[in-house]
Amino acid sequence: MACFILLRDLLNNEDPGGVWKFNGHSANIGGPFNGTPSPGWVGGSPWTPGSTVAGGDNPNLDFTGAQVGYYSFKYIFDNPGSSCDAETNTQLQVVHVSSAGVAGATQVYCTGSTNTVDLFSLIDNEDTGCAWAKFSGPATPNYSNGQTTVNLTGLGVGTYVWSYTCSPTGASYTVSGCANCTPTQSFGTIMIVTAPNSGTATPSTVCN
Repeated sequence: MACFILLRDLLNNEDPGGVWKFNGHSANIGGPFNGTPSPGWVGGSPWTPGSTVAGGDNPNLDFTGAQVGYYSFKYIFDNPGSSCDAETNTQLQVVHVSSAGVAGATQVYCTGSTNTVDLFSLIDNEDTGCAWAKFSGPATPNYSNGQTTVNLTGLGVGTYVWSYTCSPTGASYTVSGCANCTPTQSFGTIMIVTAPNSGTATPSTVCN
């Protein structure tokens, strides 16, 4: 989804008619804002620190696929020959939200199983580094939230569901038109079913 941001959405109570400058990009909230981000922006090559942002007093900038980090801008009223100047610095943070992937096929085991299951085998197309937790189902005494495997020893009949949750790496502005930085989540499922009973042998003797 495209992510267009009106820069004046990053301010409050400002007057129209100012000029925007790009201070720079930084990996840290406090700067220094001396980096040139990639990829390129609307209208051409990447900005350089100190450049004027095209688009009048309210540029509409495309941050789709923008490099992660902090973007610093300055809104300026510069009136040569008078003391009526003003400027405000503001920032926008672009964060990466990992993908939790999608649910894979339910894995089915019989009561009495002593298998250890890798929870990542329950989901597909996920990014690494996110958090596993028990979501629903009967008690799992051999599992604690955060573990990436579960041992099935002693588990009773039932459906056991684990959640894999990826949260944004930091806070960000919520800007109209852009995806909110909400966690992504997928679920993996294990079913424990009653083991079939094949009976016991009953020896017999026949004559031919």
